Amino acid sequence: VLGEKLFETNFELTEIQLKKSKIFEIPEKAFKNTLNLTHLNLSENLLRILPESFLPKVCCLKELHLEKNELLRLNSKHLDVVEIRTLDISDNPDLIIEKSAFELLKSLNTLKMANVQFLHLNFPDLSTLTALYSLDLKNNSVIEYPKEYFFPLFNLQTLFLDDNKIEKLSKSQFQSIYERTKHVTKKITIKKYLNNQLFSDDNSLLLLSLSNCRIRNISENVFKCLTNLTYLKLSNNMIKGFDLLVFRHLTSLQTLLLNNNRLITLQGDLFETNRNLTRLNIKNNKIISLQLDFFENLISLMYLKLDATCYYPRKVPNANLYIEN
Repeated sequence: VLGEKLFETNFELTEIQLKKSKIFEIPEKAFKNTLNLTHLNLSENLLRILPESFLPKVCCLKELHLEKNELLRLNSKHLDVVEIRTLDISDNPDLIIEKSAFELLKSLNTLKMANVQFLHLNFPDLSTLTALYSLDLKNNSVIEYPKEYFFPLFNLQTLFLDDNKIEKLSKSQFQSIYERTKHVTKKITIKKYLNNQLFSDDNSLLLLSLSNCRIRNISENVFKCLTNLTYLKLSNNMIKGFDLLVFRHLTSLQTLLLNNNRLITLQGDLFETNRNLTRLNIKNNKIISLQLDFFENLISLMYLKLDATCYYPRKVPNANLYIEN
């Protein structure tokens, strides 16, 4: 048990590391005097219940680590510190996150919620996290996220959805149709969305990771609104082929990982608009040969990884292309 008076006189303390300390209980006033605290690491302990308001409201906490505990519930009273920039609550598989748990974290930049399972499909509300730029939702056994779930995250740049059970990527998951209204609050244009989608058209997403999600099918316009995306990972799925237009809107794409799928062929026209693509991994598929026009549009390609048994055209548009097989 963490002593209630352990930090009673440590007014100038800025960082506390209590990782792997076998802590199973935190007294309510344990951190009441740590007003200058910026980093608190309570990861890999045995915590099940956090006292409400265990952090002083006026503290300067920027980073809070609660991952790899046995937490059962999290609400907004546990997180009543508006300055938090990084929050990690991953690997608490029995954790129930109340819908309004993050409503006060308006400055949050990084949120890690891997392996929390979202019991009973209780998805926490992300609508107040407009400053968020990195979100980790790996390994949550999710088949489909709620409609419009990522709409408010206009600054989101990296999204990890690996190791879920999404199976099918459809147009409705990453595209949105909306109309702007003239009402502006706090310099943020309020939008009225006309359909049920996950992302807004003006999102800032740069990295999207969807490996090991059991994906079999990807619809034609699934990535239509992700025009800023530079990194796309679709490794370790069950994809057998793509619609010719599936990547056409990814004009900024630089890295594409398609390894460990069930692809049989890849047409050259598939990458017609991906002229910024520099890295492509298609290893561990069932591709016997690449078509003669495969490299025609890949003028920036610098690195290609494929199987040793896969035939590829020897004429390439970029003399600096490195092929690993």
